[in-house]
Amino acid sequence: MNAMIRSPLSSARSPWIEAPRRVWLATLGAAAVTRRWAGSGAAPMFRSLVRQGEELETLVLRDVGARVRSSMKHARRLAAGAQQVAGQSLQRFVRRPGKIAQAAGAATRSATRGATRATPRAKKGSTRKAATRGRRASRRAAA
Repeated sequence: MNAMIRSPLSSARSPWIEAPRRVWLATLGAAAVTRRWAGSGAAPMFRSLVRQGEELETLVLRDVGARVRSSMKHARRLAAGAQQVAGQSLQRFVRRPGKIAQAAGAATRSATRGATRATPRAKKGSTRKAATRGRRASRRAAA
């Protein structure tokens, strides 16, 4: 039957044409061996693989948990340090009550300036020159 399926070019096949067929045949052979193995002795091997996977999973989770705990401790230390520095800065600032009023006044002044001035101011004298040129032009046109 195998001879009937082969093409007339089978005797002159190149390795490039024959290689995919050989891979296909090897895959079929592996599937047959696997099927026989699954039917006879796969259960003990499967249980062994599951047990080894569980052991590895336990080790990995322990390692990840230890790293997370270490990171959390480090984050808590950093947060405590930041709180301490912020508290010290606030205490220094509160000890000088005049500084709070100055800071509040400066913030209010800068906010007010920004709100009233939508465009930047023109240079001094530039509006005066433009107005003078406009009057001169209108006088010339009238004369």
